[in-house]
Amino acid sequence: MISHDELRSIKIAFAEILSDFEAEVLHMYVEGKTYHEIAGSLSRHVKSIDNALQRIKRKVELHLRGRGEDAGDDRELVGAGANGAASTANGRR
Repeated sequence: MISHDELRSIKIAFAEILSDFEAEVLHMYVEGKTYHEIAGSLSRHVKSIDNALQRIKRKVELHLRGRGEDAGDDRELVGAGANGAASTANGRR
């Protein structure tokens, strides 16, 4: 479970490290939208959505490493959403 302070810290970090486009893609993805739905809503190609999620994953991993935290569970969670193979396996792509 993430505490209120941890959640606030994550939101601040996301605002600092993600572009507006990446933040919008992440928000829609977390809401449960598929790559195709996000692409249609943003008038972008599906590949640009996949690329954005890959960048988000890398940025979050780097941020967590920079904070010196053991991000094993967080990386797995982020990887499940941003990794193309995992996304295909869970039907979200």
